[in-house]
Amino acid sequence: MKIVAVTWLDAIVDHEELGSGFSDPPWVITYGVLLEENELFVRVAAEVLEGGKYRCTTTIPRGMVKKVKVL
Repeated sequence: MKIVAVTWLDAIVDHEELGSGFSDPPWVITYGVLLEENELFVRVAAEVLEGGKYRCTTTIPRGMVKKVKVL
């Protein structure tokens, strides 16, 4: 099981959360268990359940990923 930090360009921007006048999407870092990494996407999970199941997964299109760092 690899724990990773994925730096990627967020596609959805909540202008209320970031403040008015913000126009560029932010770079974000998602931490989690690496579930899959291929030429199409990177998928991580924030929680590991009993029996090898996962919850709170994030799937990031490969074109939006800047880097994947194993922690």
